[in-house]
Amino acid sequence: MRSLFRFNIPFLCFSLLSSALMNVLPQYVLISFAATERAVWLGITLAGGALASIAGVHYGSRFQQLPVHFLQRLVLVPGLFLVLAFSLAGQPAAYLCVHVLMCFLINALTLYVDCQAFAHAGRDGQIANDRVGTGLRFAGMLLGPILIGGLPAWAVFAVALLIVVTLRWATLNWMPIPPASSSQVTPAFTIDWKLNEWAVRLIYAAYCLLAANAVYLLQQQFGRQHAIFLGGAVVSAVYASAVLFTFALGIFRLKLNERWILLPAWMLPVLMAMLVIMKAMPLYVWFLSAILLGCVFAIYMLAWRQQVSTLAAIHPDALKYFNNLPNTGALLGFVLMLCISPLHEAFGQLRIVACSVSALSIFAVIAGLAALQQKK
Repeated sequence: MRSLFRFNIPFLCFSLLSSALMNVLPQYVLISFAATERAVWLGITLAGGALASIAGVHYGSRFQQLPVHFLQRLVLVPGLFLVLAFSLAGQPAAYLCVHVLMCFLINALTLYVDCQAFAHAGRDGQIANDRVGTGLRFAGMLLGPILIGGLPAWAVFAVALLIVVTLRWATLNWMPIPPASSSQVTPAFTIDWKLNEWAVRLIYAAYCLLAANAVYLLQQQFGRQHAIFLGGAVVSAVYASAVLFTFALGIFRLKLNERWILLPAWMLPVLMAMLVIMKAMPLYVWFLSAILLGCVFAIYMLAWRQQVSTLAAIHPDALKYFNNLPNTGALLGFVLMLCISPLHEAFGQLRIVACSVSALSIFAVIAGLAALQQKK
C-alpha cells in the first residue's frame, strides 16, 4: 500500500494545482481590472486552459517515449510555475501564456503518472490502485482553493516548494514503461463503451454546472455576504465527503460495475426538484445534500475508473478517456452555462440551473441505459 501511495501522490499535487488554476489564480491575477475587462480575460483564460488540458491528455501518451530521468525533472516544473503565476498579477497576457502551458503540462504528466501507477499496481492491485488514486485526486480538488486561495503569498511559495519536494520523492522509483506488444489485441471501443463515456461526461458536466452556480443559489436565500463563505463550505463538503467515502469503500473492497455510474444521474433531478419546490432549504439540508453528493460522486468516479482499468489492460488508450473526463465534462458544463445565462433574468436562475442539471442527468440516464441494453 505504501508503494501505491507513493506512485499516486503526484495526483494530489497535480489535482491541487489544477483546482487552483480553475478557481483561484485567474481571479488573483485579474482582481484589479474593471468588471467587463476582467470577465473577458477570465473567459479567454479558462477556455484556453480547458483546451490546453484536453490537448495535454491527448499528447501525454507520447511522454512514454521520453527518458525517465528527463521526466523526473520535468514533473517539477508545474510547482515552480505556481510561483511564477503569482508574480504576474495585473499582467493578463503573460499569465495567459503561463496558464495554458501549465494546463497542458499538468494534464500530460497526469496521464504519464497514471500509466506509471497502473503498470506498478499490476492486475492484482488495480482495485486498490484505483481507490488510492481517485481519493488523492479528490483531496487535491479540496485542498487547492484552500491552500492557494486562503494563504498569504509567502505561504503559497512554501506550498510550491513542498509540491516540488513531494514530486521529487514520488518519482524516484519510476521505471521505463514497456510498450504494448504489437501482437496484443486492442479492439476498437464498442458502442456501449461510447454511450457509457457520454453518460459519464454528462454527469460530470451537471456537477460542474451545479458547483459553478452554488454561490448564486445560496445568495437568494442567505444574502451575498454569507453566500460566498457558504458556497465555498458547501463545495468543500462535497469534496471532503468524497475523499473519506472513497477510502471507506476500500474497507469493503467492492467491485463496482457500470450500473453504479448512473447513481448521481438518478439523484440530481430529485435534489433539483427539492431546490425549486422548497425555495428556502434549511442550512443543514444544504450540507447534508453536499455530503450525499460527495459520497455519490465517489461511487460514480470509482465505478468509471474500474471500468477504465479493466479495459486498459488490453487497450492502452483507455486511460486517456478517464484523465480527460474532468476537462471535457467541465468544458461541456461551462459552455452550457454560457448558453443559459441569458435566460436567468426571464425565468430565474434557480429554475434554469435546476432544469439544466436535471436535463443533463436525464440524458446521462438515457445514454447509460442504452449502453447496458447494447451490452446485452
